[in-house]
Amino acid sequence: MGACGADEFAERLRGHGFEVWIANTNWRVGPDDLAMHHALIDGMAGGAREAVPEGAKTFLARRNRRLAQVKARSVEVLVGHVDLFATPGR
Repeated sequence: MGACGADEFAERLRGHGFEVWIANTNWRVGPDDLAMHHALIDGMAGGAREAVPEGAKTFLARRNRRLAQVKARSVEVLVGHVDLFATPGR
């Protein structure tokens, strides 16, 4: 949905009579969250390779550097996230 997706969806819901609440609920991926770091890094590297196949070597090198940082537990990531709750209006 993109960076503005929750706001745009909320406006559409309001347009259909819903009451909507939105809250920023960012995810903190700490140095000990190894599986989550691996999933994020592999997902981004895979998406980059699919989008720009000629950059595969560069993306693999970047992935390997980031995984080394994860292994050393020197990485912390903040993932922007928004929760949206809607109920039918009265």
